[in-house]
Amino acid sequence: MLLFSSYSTFLLSTIKLVSEVGGVFLSKDRVIHKQKSLAKIMDQSGQEFWASSFADKDIVMVPWNDFIEAYKTYTKNPDLTQQEEKLLKHVLDNSNSGSVTPSRFNDFLLAFSPLSSALQNVKSLFKEKWFHGFLAVEEVKILLRDQPVGTFLVRFSSGKTDSFALEYVEAKDTIRTVKITNEQPKGVKIVEENDNCRRFANLNDLLLNYDYVLKRPFYSDLVHKSWFKGDLTIEEAEDILEYLAIGTFLVHFSDVKLGKFIVCSYTSNYRTVKHVHLQKVTSGYVVVPQDDEPVIQSTIYPTVSDFLNFNRSLFKFNYDQEGVPLVKVEPFKDNGKEYVLKGCEEPTGGDCSVYGDVSAHTIATYPINTFGFQVICDWYYIKIVGNRVFFALADGCNWGYRPREAAKKASEAFVEFLVENHTEITDTLHCKHFLLRALSAAHDKIVEGKEQELWTVGTTTLVGGMIMKINEGLDTEEWAMVCSSIGDCKIFIYDSKAKITSEITIGNRGNLHDASDCGGRLGPYIDGKSPDLGNLGCYFWPCKKSDILLILSDGVHDNFDPKTLGYLPSDVTDTDCTDWKKLDYKTALRLKTDFSTRSITNFLEKVPSLTPKHITTSLLEYSKDITKLSRKFLEENPDKPEPRDYKNYPGKMDHCTVVTVLLGNMFENTGGTHVLAKTNQNTRINHKTTSKQKKEIFLNPFSTIEKDVLLNKDLLKKRVERFSKQMHKFITGPDSKEEQEKVGSIASAWACSTFPKNSNDKKRLGDPITETYSLELNLNRFVAVLTGSPCKGESARQSSQCANLAFQDYLRLYQSDITECQKAALHCVRASEIAHNTIMVGPPAPKFPYIPQPTYLLGGILMEEEDFSKTISQSYWTFVFINIGKFKAYLWKNLDSKVVDMTGTRMDQTIGNAKIGPANDSLPNLNGAQYYHQMCSQNDIIMIVSPAVYKNFEPKIMGKKPSEVGQNKPNWKFKLDEDQLSIWRCQRIEALLKEKKVQSPSDVTEAMMKHCIDLTKKTRDYLEVNSTQKLPKDFEKYPGKLGHCAILAFRVTRFKTNEAVRTGHANLIATTYRKMPLNPNSHTY
Repeated sequence: MLLFSSYSTFLLSTIKLVSEVGGVFLSKDRVIHKQKSLAKIMDQSGQEFWASSFADKDIVMVPWNDFIEAYKTYTKNPDLTQQEEKLLKHVLDNSNSGSVTPSRFNDFLLAFSPLSSALQNVKSLFKEKWFHGFLAVEEVKILLRDQPVGTFLVRFSSGKTDSFALEYVEAKDTIRTVKITNEQPKGVKIVEENDNCRRFANLNDLLLNYDYVLKRPFYSDLVHKSWFKGDLTIEEAEDILEYLAIGTFLVHFSDVKLGKFIVCSYTSNYRTVKHVHLQKVTSGYVVVPQDDEPVIQSTIYPTVSDFLNFNRSLFKFNYDQEGVPLVKVEPFKDNGKEYVLKGCEEPTGGDCSVYGDVSAHTIATYPINTFGFQVICDWYYIKIVGNRVFFALADGCNWGYRPREAAKKASEAFVEFLVENHTEITDTLHCKHFLLRALSAAHDKIVEGKEQELWTVGTTTLVGGMIMKINEGLDTEEWAMVCSSIGDCKIFIYDSKAKITSEITIGNRGNLHDASDCGGRLGPYIDGKSPDLGNLGCYFWPCKKSDILLILSDGVHDNFDPKTLGYLPSDVTDTDCTDWKKLDYKTALRLKTDFSTRSITNFLEKVPSLTPKHITTSLLEYSKDITKLSRKFLEENPDKPEPRDYKNYPGKMDHCTVVTVLLGNMFENTGGTHVLAKTNQNTRINHKTTSKQKKEIFLNPFSTIEKDVLLNKDLLKKRVERFSKQMHKFITGPDSKEEQEKVGSIASAWACSTFPKNSNDKKRLGDPITETYSLELNLNRFVAVLTGSPCKGESARQSSQCANLAFQDYLRLYQSDITECQKAALHCVRASEIAHNTIMVGPPAPKFPYIPQPTYLLGGILMEEEDFSKTISQSYWTFVFINIGKFKAYLWKNLDSKVVDMTGTRMDQTIGNAKIGPANDSLPNLNGAQYYHQMCSQNDIIMIVSPAVYKNFEPKIMGKKPSEVGQNKPNWKFKLDEDQLSIWRCQRIEALLKEKKVQSPSDVTEAMMKHCIDLTKKTRDYLEVNSTQKLPKDFEKYPGKLGHCAILAFRVTRFKTNEAVRTGHANLIATTYRKMPLNPNSHTY
């Protein structure tokens, strides 16, 4: 459970979690394309092993337990020691995903083949002092800092086992890196400075050959430890640990005198993080006292591990960035009994479920004149088996029977999967793997039997997990609560002795300003088929006897949110800010978490009897009471929307569920009856009866376009050349001001503003530029995107950037899936949906306050056609793209010097209002959005332009009279026919390009942009002199349209220039922000 640390660390954690279950969620209809597994395994013995061991040759991930058993059988080595199995798992599954992929297995064999002796080769390598496994390059720099010249180490390159990196101190303050390529069983090779390729039988031979440079192997006991986090500052460590369980710790370098000190940071008390500094001496490590640090016995510890073990009372739980540390649990003890608590079959709710010290209940706080009251969509399912508790709470998304059914199926499938498989669980990390597989089972249950009619299936959020006895001999903690979550249900824990409430699932809601945004869900959502794993997370908490777990749907916990209760930031903390949206995410999360946990503590202290049943009914009664004004308003005004003035109408009406667990006696029925026990009738809401009901809305706005694509058989027939994975060049811009880029004679982009400058500060009005262009150039495919917002300001610019790079990142992931134009069009539609979602989430760490803004988008893929390129010498291409908004795409035909409007006149008539982002509340407006496909010839030039460019080629804007364009009219009070307008634009652009004798995309962008700048000069000069005057409407005197101008132009050809730079952009807007796994294409060794 990672909180306020750097976003890159969070993204890494999210990618690991999403990739872990990504394979689990795959089926034949999933978006993720399954490649043939055997094709990924180059080693012959490896292919034989995979083919003979796994019947499904297309399987994407093999569970670790299945893999290791198959390995033992194939290698005839059934007696692997626990240490040997652990070592193999470390190499084959370093991310702790609980599975092995064919590509990872292939990398393993490249380093350690043949398979029959791979284990021995791994053991031999890890015995070498100079080998440091999966060490990061930043950590290498710190470890080798201040080391003598000639000190060296070897590690896996880029976190993969298919190559190594050799690092050595070449001179003072100079560390040299050399890549070593694996070619087992042939050996290894390197490329020397003179480009001479040298091969060696093994790493030892290579190191001996260069022993005149590599003089001293570097050794450290830190780098192989899971608790060592490398280069963290004290502040970053405190951000990570602040809200975690007491005793959670991590070890890192000191941010003072880096490399000189090792810091052990740990949570010593509620929201209190302390640090112990260790200094390396000849015989080990000694504690170096700092101000305000705990007093620890002064002695010499041989290793950091010895220090941690000696002070185990302080350092109990190793922090894990995926949320769950490794803690052993008590084996399952079957007493032959099984107890079930579950939601009520009656759609409007029922009575409170109670067994022993576990209680659960659901109500609706909506008015009776809404469909939300008639059908409750929350569902809980709890099983108590032997000495373990299994629980799930699902909150169906939207109203009606579909989300209710999804919630019921998901929660029950989740728990039943765990009940069937839990006897294998021996520790919390093992439990986490089963929780993720249980989420997969829950999703599969939702869509089961409805694969051909997924649009009829609902979606749901879910939080679920297990409670088990800890078996590590710790002093106070007795129980381990491990859970996984998709969506916005939350779990809190109340320490009844210390009278402190902590949130366990902190940070699982990414959008703190919109309570209707759940962040993720199970069921067919992302592409109409797949779950949204956006905020998937796993969590751990050690519990003591008499602690109280509160598992709450958002209908309950949102009523402890300060914003929902009508408080401003200035009301809850020492700040002048009065707008929650102006707070950065970290600050808002901290304020809201502190407020809600304090409020829950204060509430529980007033509950007369802290029994699970009383707590459950009291929390529901509170949720009913806090929303009474809003409920009354809607009952009296059924035709009006729900009031959003939280100050006068506090609280959030919703379906409300509370599951309460009192730790200690969960397995004994100390009171009440099994499953149903009568509760206070006041828990139910007394409503007036009326026949009005709200209708369900289930449509995905993008699904209509997808269906059109699927029905287009012409697209299906057009096959394209397979994607070449070699990525050559990526350009994007502008940052905020004018920017021009070009890639040789292949591509060019230019964005600028033609608005006037302010007479006071000389800044341009309308800044920053809100248009964003990006172009990824590959050998045989180009991905081009232009985005922009009709709004102004930093939020508009950031929304444009978010959408643009999210579109690019999505297509980068699925390029290899595209084999015909139909798939290209489908992925363009889906990339647009991801771009929309990304706008709504926003950048991870915005420099300015962020509010999502409506955004235009035109983006697509240029691909070489397979049939043409193989049969005739002339190469033909197809540009498949989607247009949402007011951008246009033109084609400059090289052979006859003609300009074609690829977006046509339909765009002018209907698509202008289309936008992604919050065009209609939180939904996009796709009215008129359209996909296109255009055949292109070799050396044609494609131009994507903003309205402030193409509008300046219209006769009226250019200052022409109607008579000059064949119109017998005295003035421009009439509207020119759209077909004629499109033809006129093409003719004017064509005439300009011929006049300038353009030869390349850079010639095109320069000609068109200078035309816009020159045409608008008189208007700009007038406004700069007369800053208080309105924009003149006399185009004959003041021609041109002012605005943000953007042009992206690229040639239709293969990208094979010798000057190509192999780069991957830095994921500036952090790609789909927890919406999907990414591939940043990093090339760091």
